[in-house]
Amino acid sequence: MFNLPIEVIDKEGEFDTNSPSIILLCGQGSSGKTTFWKRYFPLKTIVAMDNIVGEFTFKDNEQLYFLKYINQIRVATNQNEDVVLDFSHDTPRERMKSLVHISSPHNFNLLVISMSLDFQTLVNNDCKRKGITMPTEDSFNHMLELYNLFVPPSLDEFRSYNFKSIVIAEHKQI
Repeated sequence: MFNLPIEVIDKEGEFDTNSPSIILLCGQGSSGKTTFWKRYFPLKTIVAMDNIVGEFTFKDNEQLYFLKYINQIRVATNQNEDVVLDFSHDTPRERMKSLVHISSPHNFNLLVISMSLDFQTLVNNDCKRKGITMPTEDSFNHMLELYNLFVPPSLDEFRSYNFKSIVIAEHKQI
């Protein structure tokens, strides 16, 4: 069904290739979400929190970032476009905070891709991305806290949104 390095874990409804899709990437920081969409969805509309934060040159309020993120979701879904949502989405509550802003979810397929890595690989990826050999103790502890918060996505948490179809998949790390 998908020409992607993913393994479908669960699904509900028939994925309609003629309808737009929301691709929801879930995973801790440094799990490969941005690399994944750049490789497999370069021409799709991307709503990425990292891109939004990068637009600002001063330390702003996180709420401002999130409001801009939500606005981009609304604009893209109002236009019935395929949209990739790149944000940690590490718990059902965090995923809900993005999905409640989708205009007319019954018009969209939902493809949820979980990016799960072991903690040491996440730390190594983060260090490589930042050009350092070892994280600070505070950074390490923060990553560990977020790692322990991650809840893999499940069909049950998405049923109430009334998407045309739902597919839960895991990224097969290469």
